[in-house]
Amino acid sequence: MKRPDKLSKTFCTAPWVHAYYDSTGQRFPCSIIYLPPPDEDPLNYDTQRSLEEWRNCDTQVQMRKDMLDGKVIRECNHCNVGFGEQRRVEKVYKDYWNSTYNSLIDEIFDKTEPDGTTTFNPVSFDYRTNIKCNFKCRMCTPFQSSAIYDEVVNNNITDHIGYYNRNDIEEIDWVTKKHYENEILDKEFLEAAHSGRLIDINFAGGEPLLLPIHWDVLDTLIENDNASNVEIRYQSNLSLISYRGKHLKDLVPKFKSCAFQASIDAGGAAGEYLRTGLNWNKWKRNYIELNNTWKDIPKINFWPQASITIFSIFGLDELCQFMSEQDISLIDIQLVSASEKITMLSPYVLPDNVKQDWLDYYFSVIKKYNNTLHSNVYNHLYKFGEKISEPLNAVPGMGSWKNFTIEQKERNKINSYKYLKKLDDIRGSDMNIFLQNIPSLQKWFNEIRDAGLA
Repeated sequence: MKRPDKLSKTFCTAPWVHAYYDSTGQRFPCSIIYLPPPDEDPLNYDTQRSLEEWRNCDTQVQMRKDMLDGKVIRECNHCNVGFGEQRRVEKVYKDYWNSTYNSLIDEIFDKTEPDGTTTFNPVSFDYRTNIKCNFKCRMCTPFQSSAIYDEVVNNNITDHIGYYNRNDIEEIDWVTKKHYENEILDKEFLEAAHSGRLIDINFAGGEPLLLPIHWDVLDTLIENDNASNVEIRYQSNLSLISYRGKHLKDLVPKFKSCAFQASIDAGGAAGEYLRTGLNWNKWKRNYIELNNTWKDIPKINFWPQASITIFSIFGLDELCQFMSEQDISLIDIQLVSASEKITMLSPYVLPDNVKQDWLDYYFSVIKKYNNTLHSNVYNHLYKFGEKISEPLNAVPGMGSWKNFTIEQKERNKINSYKYLKKLDDIRGSDMNIFLQNIPSLQKWFNEIRDAGLA
């Protein structure tokens, strides 16, 4: 079909260029899709399709047709809402897809029919074909981390720990899922690497650097002389940077470009509390080793990525000090997505007076580093604090929090506190070590605790 003079406001290249498979065992158009609850008749995401079958299945075809017709799509709600409702400070995800693949839009239209079917082959892959991970981050789930999965099973944690449209680990046939990943998806990924059509790969997990398929794909692209045409992206916990004699610092420069986000939600003891399994000193050593190798290579961007929770500010001092010492010029910050069990991690559920005390603590830390942090990092941290200062109609991950009844909010907070306390009991940690730094915050947590005992 002919490309229109003006693209519709809802158009996004992702349903054409991207092949995404989530750790829940489902194919989606992208990694931040909004899934309506079952009573709102959500689209069907079949888990056992090959990429060829998925490309023109009813779900994908209808989404493309709606975009071409300019219809607002529920599944794109995380991008359709205004910047004020975003977890990040800048840009929605759709902006990334449309700017990155702007040069392919003519080809997309040439290979697409008005009914939404297409012969365009995906050039971007993000296959999270394994939940293997050595961390148990408090904002994570057993659908994304094998360490949390084992913890849930071994401790008989039966509470709903949902992710996307999955609530219980029993909802997934893990044996069938693993067979599908090994026999179909890993082969598809390697085939794409062999084909020469790949131009972008995102590696996430689980922890991608623990997975053999990650290293196999890199090797394949390098051996076929295709690496120089491929941009690679990472979200990694940076617990390891080499694998079976292969070192990331040597392989990455062979690619067209690399954007590497090293996850770290706080430094020091608070960081190790939030990300059970983290060794702060080892993380710093790995960061320094990669940074020293890559810092003079313009095509490689390497920066910390933080998902900010109520507890993050208690390790912000150590993180800012490290970033100052290393003259880190970039950081990516997003607000924690507060699913039901981790509601108590979100600053947006704090009472106004407690939230202000929390913000005062936050700003008091970053202002100490006004003259030592790189200006980009300082300004980004400051903008994030300003964003949290503003009222938000929806708590990211929880939907319209303002529309919850008082009883619903209290019940949710009590259940979340109980879940976080259960993790403390299992892991031998204590949230109060950090909460005591802000008396009003400690008092509020204790009130939630006491309400749950009543």
